[in-house]
Amino acid sequence: MKRVKFVYTTEVDLSIENGQGINEREFITALLEDYSDQVICITPYPRYPNNYFNSKIQYVFPYQSSAIRYPFFLASLFLKLLKLSRVKHLKAFIFRLGEVPIVPLILTLITQKPLFLKTLAGYYLFEKKNRHWTRRVHATLALPIYRAVIKRAHVADTVSFPYIEWLSFKLDISRDKLCVIPNGANMETFSPRDRDNCKRELGIDRFHKIVGYVGALDSVRHLEDLINSMCNVKIDAKVGLLLVGDGSHRNMLVALVQKLKLEKNVIFTGVVPYQDVPKYMNAFDIGIDLSLVPMRVNNNILYASYSQKIPQYLSCGLPVIAWDTPDTQFLKQEQIGDVVSLGNIDGLAQSIKRQFAMNDLKYAQQCLRAREYANKHFSSKALAALRFAFWQSASATQS
Repeated sequence: MKRVKFVYTTEVDLSIENGQGINEREFITALLEDYSDQVICITPYPRYPNNYFNSKIQYVFPYQSSAIRYPFFLASLFLKLLKLSRVKHLKAFIFRLGEVPIVPLILTLITQKPLFLKTLAGYYLFEKKNRHWTRRVHATLALPIYRAVIKRAHVADTVSFPYIEWLSFKLDISRDKLCVIPNGANMETFSPRDRDNCKRELGIDRFHKIVGYVGALDSVRHLEDLINSMCNVKIDAKVGLLLVGDGSHRNMLVALVQKLKLEKNVIFTGVVPYQDVPKYMNAFDIGIDLSLVPMRVNNNILYASYSQKIPQYLSCGLPVIAWDTPDTQFLKQEQIGDVVSLGNIDGLAQSIKRQFAMNDLKYAQQCLRAREYANKHFSSKALAALRFAFWQSASATQS
């Protein structure tokens, strides 16, 4: 057998075209392109193999979000990992924790192999409001297992600086174990295209300027603030707001648009295929992401903003406007967009107007910087290399 150093396991189905599925797909693809001689990746068999299938991945029983199938998935995963634990050169098991992280707990207890964690999260499982009662019960039962697994973990990465504080508070993980590795983007899929051509192909070339958003239409995205801000922009028939995606708040947002009489300026596309998303982004003049995840630490609220869309916007060479959080301040520092104080609708409008007023040369230079920054800091290839180096360094300390 090849000199395998690491085994990486995720419960995410890479064929599902949502944020989590795409993020894992791009990471694993990049990881196996450069490190397939040293890393084995294990995932559930894809539900939609026509969307994504990789012969370099070792697949196990698919559970497809089914509670009945889930125990069979766990059993098949455990047996495969137990067999791989006998590999002579194996340095560590690496997991992205799933619904019930019993496998990494039992496996490391039996094999005594080091455990590393990727994209350690948990907010939506343990803190998110308005969860169904079954999710609350699940969270209560899963919390001690999560804590036990995290106690055994040697290192972990997470996507946000506030997440480090929340993980330390909620799950009792030492800050010394944690590092921040952000979400990334496929630089080939998300690349600059001719903006005018994209507008024509999408039938929105009547707009001279377009403010755009891609993602879920839900409460943490604060899209009502974006819509309200457009009233403070000198909006006319040549300015459009394009909301690409769907979600629980769509009807509320449509009603707000009607109330403000912005129907001619705001377009709701609904869900679009993943392969078409870069075309929509390249039709924008400004990318917007107002995502805020409120993380309670003691009596304080820390706001995280680690959307995958920001790297994708930048990868398309698109300036980005976001709320001002520890995760987004680089946009202003690197002059590849702007940040606005939380909830400041007038400030958001002013930021949009400053982008519209920018001369063509200055705007083009900003777009070039955005692409260059994304290539250096957010490309799937760069993040795969960063994680592999992190694992190598962590494994060296265990030798």
